[in-house]
Amino acid sequence: MTLSEFTDIWTRKKHIVYLCPDKYYDDMFDLIDEINEGEKKIEEIREYTICAFIPSSCDFIVKYYLKDRLVDAEVAHFYIGDGYMIVWIEESEEI
Repeated sequence: MTLSEFTDIWTRKKHIVYLCPDKYYDDMFDLIDEINEGEKKIEEIREYTICAFIPSSCDFIVKYYLKDRLVDAEVAHFYIGDGYMIVWIEESEEI
């Protein structure tokens, strides 16, 4: 499923979506556990993040601002946390 298709079906409007390359999925696993346990904050994934956006503006951002780089990227994994969502996309030469 592409990022554009994925955001079309995403309905939880209160979560911030953090977009990351899938090559970091394994590296982030322990960090996400620490975030869930309250030991770290979500902002600590910054080094892995391509961008973040608010779901209510998904269509606009993904289809307009991110179109050239990311609109057709394949979603590899996703994780829903408390007030946030992390989406890992398959790497391309443009990321």
